[in-house]
Amino acid sequence: MNRYLMIHTLTPDAARAARVRQKCRRTLESRKRRANLVAPVIVGAFSIFYVLAIVHDTLLLRMS
Repeated sequence: MNRYLMIHTLTPDAARAARVRQKCRRTLESRKRRANLVAPVIVGAFSIFYVLAIVHDTLLLRMS
């Protein structure tokens, strides 16, 4: 039988599988941290602009 025509069975590579799992975990943790940071920043920025708008309107009413 010709050895070039033989089909080799696939065996799992434990080291590669561990590296892929670790990479996926790092990616998911990074995304989770970013997601946990974005919402408070947006709410905080909106709150600051809202308070500034109220102060601005109040000052305009008192000055006129």
